[in-house]
Amino acid sequence: MFVSTETIAIVISAATLLLGFASAFGWMIHRMDGMFATQRDELRAEIRQSYLALDAKIDGTAAALVAKIDGKATALGARIDGLADRVGNLETTTAALGSRIDGLADRVGKVETEIGGMRGDLVEVKISVARLEGPPRHLVTSR
Repeated sequence: MFVSTETIAIVISAATLLLGFASAFGWMIHRMDGMFATQRDELRAEIRQSYLALDAKIDGTAAALVAKIDGKATALGARIDGLADRVGNLETTTAALGSRIDGLADRVGKVETEIGGMRGDLVEVKISVARLEGPPRHLVTSR
C-alpha cells in the first residue's frame, strides 16, 4: 500500500490542528477555573465580612433591646406598685363608705319608725278634728 506524501502531510497537519485546539481548550478551562476560584474566594470573604458585621449589629441591637425592655419592665413595675397602693387606698375608702352607708341605713330605719308612729298619731288627730266639727249637717228643715 502506497500513501502519498500529501496525504501524510494532511493527516499530520489535521492531527496537529486537533492537538492545538485541544490544548487551547484545556488552557481556556484552566484559566476559567482559576478565575472562578478567585471570584469564589472573594465572594466567600465578602459574605464572611457581611456575616460578621451583621452578627455585631444584631448583638448591639439585642443589647439595646434588652436594656430598653428592662427599663420598660422597671417602669411598668413601678406603675403596678402605684396602682396596688391606689387599690389599697380604694379598699380603705370603700370600707369607710360602707360603714357610713350602714350608719345611714340605721338612721333611715329610725326615720321610718318615727313616720310609722306619726301615722298613728295622724289618725288620732283626724278623729279628734272630726269630733270637734261634729256630725255632717243634713238638709235644714223648716221649723
